[in-house]
Amino acid sequence: MHAELRRAILFLEIRPGQLIEPPNSGDGFGRAAERLCREGLSLKLARGLYVAAPAGPEACQALLEEAEALAERFEPDALVMSEACARRRQALWSGDREAALAADRDFHLALAGSGGQKAATGAWHDRWGRVLRQLGWRPSPEAVPGARETLTAACATGATAVEIAALHGSLLRAELCGAIEARSGAGGLAEVALRPAMRSRRQDQPMTGANTQTAPQPLLQVA
Repeated sequence: MHAELRRAILFLEIRPGQLIEPPNSGDGFGRAAERLCREGLSLKLARGLYVAAPAGPEACQALLEEAEALAERFEPDALVMSEACARRRQALWSGDREAALAADRDFHLALAGSGGQKAATGAWHDRWGRVLRQLGWRPSPEAVPGARETLTAACATGATAVEIAALHGSLLRAELCGAIEARSGAGGLAEVALRPAMRSRRQDQPMTGANTQTAPQPLLQVA
């Protein structure tokens, strides 16, 4: 039941703020509701269980900052990331949204790696993707090389944690920019999307290693 409700929320079949009605049988609804609340996808109120409404400048900024905090402890698996990128791109070309979403979640789980961040990263990815879909953003398979492939290559060649966090932050801000372009009048979201990353731009954490370039600005096109 959790998987069915989660899918309906992620693909906006149950809209933000809408009451989540238990099915006729009700078997497992309580456990599913608790898990959705832990994942930040729903809110349990006195009147019942409602879909959380994450969109808005404050919510987007909070998700970006959460991603930056998670990135500080990433231990990426570049091979699995590469495989997930290929599956995501193939799914996008075939128009399979669910497969693309699953592949992108696998990509972020592989980015988190074995550092104990998988559960938190998976829950974060669900909320971030729902924000973008709520704003009307649709990923394109046509950008080559895609930002995910660029990030994967950096992980495979020994990029530092600061460099990985900066590339990941750039990817997320580019996605938010794409969502803003898809939905005019998004208000303060534009300011959030273009705001410099907080942790990856600290002066006391300069980039080191082979690539000493400044942290990348938001990309114009993301796949």
